[in-house]
Amino acid sequence: MKIVIAIATRGNDLYYRLNEFINHQVKKYDCAIVYGECGYSAEVAQGLLFDKVTKIAFDYCLLLDTDVAPPLDALDKLLACNKPVVSAPTWHYDPMTKDVHLNIHYAKDGEGELERVYHQKESGIDEIVSTSFACLLINASVFNAFYRRKEEFFRWSELIGDYDKWHGKPSDNIFYAKIIAMGIKIYTCWDVKNVKHNRHVILDDETLGNIIKRVKV
Repeated sequence: MKIVIAIATRGNDLYYRLNEFINHQVKKYDCAIVYGECGYSAEVAQGLLFDKVTKIAFDYCLLLDTDVAPPLDALDKLLACNKPVVSAPTWHYDPMTKDVHLNIHYAKDGEGELERVYHQKESGIDEIVSTSFACLLINASVFNAFYRRKEEFFRWSELIGDYDKWHGKPSDNIFYAKIIAMGIKIYTCWDVKNVKHNRHVILDDETLGNIIKRVKV
C-alpha cells in the first residue's frame, strides 16, 4: 500500500512536531512526501500540491496542514475506517469571533452557512458534509473520480450549481461540495484523539535568547 503524505506550505511555517509524526509513518508505511509551496497564498499552495500528487501512483493521500501534529496512531485509525474521505477532528480558533470549534460540519443551517461543532464524541465514525485539510485521508478513487469528469479540484464548475453561491468561497469548501455532488461520502473519525494545532508561533525567553545569540555570531 502506497501513501502520499501531502503538505501545503508558505515555506516557513512547519510545526516541528509534524516532523515527528511524518518520521513515524515513513518507518511504518511505504510513503512518498510531497510539498506544495507558495509564500503568499495557501490556496495556491494547495493547487500546486494536488498537481504534484496526481503525478504519483498511490493508494491513499494523507493531507496535512503545516501547523498540526496528529498523534502517531492517527494514520492507522484513519485507514481502519476504510472510507473514501475521512478526517481527524481538529480544534480551530476563529480570531474574528473568538470562537473555538472543531473542523467538521454535519449540515447547513437555514441560511446556508455551515454549522460549527463544539463537542467531541468518545469514538466512532460520523458522516459529515465538510471539514478542513488539517489531517485528511483521501482514497485514490476520489482523485480518479475527478479525472473521469475532468473536474478541477478547487474551482467552481456547473457540477456544484449556481456560480454566485460559490464565488469567493474557500477552495476546500468547493472541493468538498464537488465530492458530495459526485456521490462520494465524507466522514470524521472520533477515534483519532488530541491532534495538536499550533495556530500561532509562540515567542518565549528561550527562543528570543537563541535569536540574539545567532545575531551576535
